[in-house]
Amino acid sequence: MLQRGMLLLAVIAAGFAMPALAAEHGGRLDDCIHVRIDDLLANPGEDVMVPVHISDVTGWGVMAFEMEICWCDVPAGLIQFEGCDPGEVFLNSGWPMGGCGVCGPNCVNVAAAGATPLVGGGILFYLKFHVSANAKPCMCCDIRFTDVSLYDPESPLNVCAEDGKVCIEWCDVRGNVWAWYCRYDDCGNPELTRPLADVRVHLYRCQEDVATTYTDDAGRFAFECLPPIAPPGEKDVCPYCVDIDFCAVPRRMITAFDAALVLKHLVCSDDLTCCPIFQCGDWVYPQQVAADVNCTNVITAYDASLILQYVVGMIPGFPCPDMWVWYYMLCTNCEYTCPAGFGIVGVLKGDVSGFCYRDGPLGADALPEIALGVPRHFGDYVEVPVSVRNASGIYSAQFEVDYNKRDFAVIGVEAAGPAAGFMTAFNADGGRLLVAMASSSSFSGNGDIAVITLKKKHTPVPSASTRMQVASALLNETAPVIDNEPRRAEIVRFALGPVSPNPFTETAAITFSAPAAAAVSIGIYDVKGRLVRTLQNGPVSAGVHQAAWDGRDDSGAEVARGVYFCRMSAAGFNATEKVVLLQ
Repeated sequence: MLQRGMLLLAVIAAGFAMPALAAEHGGRLDDCIHVRIDDLLANPGEDVMVPVHISDVTGWGVMAFEMEICWCDVPAGLIQFEGCDPGEVFLNSGWPMGGCGVCGPNCVNVAAAGATPLVGGGILFYLKFHVSANAKPCMCCDIRFTDVSLYDPESPLNVCAEDGKVCIEWCDVRGNVWAWYCRYDDCGNPELTRPLADVRVHLYRCQEDVATTYTDDAGRFAFECLPPIAPPGEKDVCPYCVDIDFCAVPRRMITAFDAALVLKHLVCSDDLTCCPIFQCGDWVYPQQVAADVNCTNVITAYDASLILQYVVGMIPGFPCPDMWVWYYMLCTNCEYTCPAGFGIVGVLKGDVSGFCYRDGPLGADALPEIALGVPRHFGDYVEVPVSVRNASGIYSAQFEVDYNKRDFAVIGVEAAGPAAGFMTAFNADGGRLLVAMASSSSFSGNGDIAVITLKKKHTPVPSASTRMQVASALLNETAPVIDNEPRRAEIVRFALGPVSPNPFTETAAITFSAPAAAAVSIGIYDVKGRLVRTLQNGPVSAGVHQAAWDGRDDSGAEVARGVYFCRMSAAGFNATEKVVLLQ
């Protein structure tokens, strides 16, 4: 009796650690000075330095601040406050640390002032805590800003803050994924032949997805710093569980190039008849079997679409009930035979290039390269081009890009330049963007092949947070050289907005940007279209600027409460933002 190859998932080991802290919202996220306390890890018995962050305050005129930070009422001695240390923003601005002391139960007040404004962004100061060795697992403690005041001699400042909590002994889930195919021991049990690297592993709890990761070269995976399963006193909770994509197919075996081969087959430039398999007197072509990923017995463009979706993780598997199809085989030069010669072979759905096809050279004189271009800002959005150099005969491209998920959301990826018209799929998964592109025709040379569009989650956004880098890439099925040299961001479009606060009672700050030096006109109009106030009428330099409206007309008189419109005109660009005045 034929015993087909199978897969084994070996899990789970648990370890423990500890995260985090932060604060309640004190302002609007779309335009404010942002303060936060990030997550951190610690173990019972350790001293921990809790960083308090502030967004880039250059130009805001912060001359002094006061903050009160409180934490939960934990059993005596389990969490002890021990003082404050200055951070990089203090040191770079030349400020003294100022005062830091406990003014009440479980609360600390921090106050500081300088002769010149604060500059830059990053860690403002550290709070030092000691976590007792007697701290119990799953003990959580909320830590919050109860008051934040920043002082500017000219105008009040809008401040946003984020809360969080510290939990002792968060857990880690670890395991291994192994595979066997054709070898069995004397008792008929399969022998583990090798670990499976680069397999997508899902973590879920209460039937809801928690996180996704991939196995390393040894088949290992790890999910670290997870919230405790059961807070104190809670019962009948769901455990953490792991699952793998159907037959645990390593994602490197199925690529965007497989989708390109399907498209080439459909336009008669590749017949997918490499390496025939002999089965009971009939010839079977494994490439064609692999290409039919929805098991309709016909290869269509939809098969190519499904392959791209699988590569970027939009779908966990194909519609076929089994990723592997097993055949008797007589072959002397194909992969996946067991044993070699006459035996059994598994055809992997989606791996169209897996049998006999070998990717050719991508460039005659130099290795191909892939890189991210200069981030280009326009209003609330950022565009990041993806470029290639020294490319030759490229039918497909796929790449993974790390981005800052705290400050940005990926809203689109569009094929461009020499790759314009390529089928494109993308998936943003926890700070990593996966992109797959394929076509039946190829491109060569240099140029931008895609443009990634990000939306800012709040403003201002520190310029350093726009940095992205390519984690891995394939052109066809060959890895190119990855260039991750940082590029300075630039403004590439005129833009108006945001207006903050909106509605407003005293003064509204109106942000606008220009890609180059230009004459810009900005005015406030009433609902009848009459000009009320001219805020800007003349040349500005390239970059982001702000205009302020204090609710007065050009004569200096206060205007009535209600709805007004801010209009911007510059070099053929026109935009309007609604402004609401409350008095």
